[in-house]
Amino acid sequence: QRTLGAFSLIPLVMGTQTPEASSELARLLFEIIQKNSEKSTLIVCSTDLSHYYSYERARILDNVILRNLNSFDVSAMIHDTESGKTEACGAGALVSAMMLCRMMGANCGKVLSYANSGDVSGDKSAVVGYVSAVFYRESH
Repeated sequence: QRTLGAFSLIPLVMGTQTPEASSELARLLFEIIQKNSEKSTLIVCSTDLSHYYSYERARILDNVILRNLNSFDVSAMIHDTESGKTEACGAGALVSAMMLCRMMGANCGKVLSYANSGDVSGDKSAVVGYVSAVFYRESH
């Protein structure tokens, strides 16, 4: 609120997280955004990554997501989360956000920061991963 001033917030919680549900959510949100094109829009998605693995295992699992975020590869994100190559409890929401940002013109992704709970607490026996990333349009 300090940064944006007055704004509207539309919180969403996603239950069914299939690729089809993610795609439909992205499409519906894009329609709403297009109808309100005079307003600036910021898309924010929140999810934990891996849960309660050892520090080393969590970093391996989470690095798959980091790679997919940096390459802005929606298909790989879907494949890797569905196949168990990586995990995120909000993978469907993350995929929806990636799809929506792509529809809005983003063509690049960049991980800004990654850590897991072991980096903060020092207990590396069973950690939870966290990442911040952005999607943006870069003209080539």
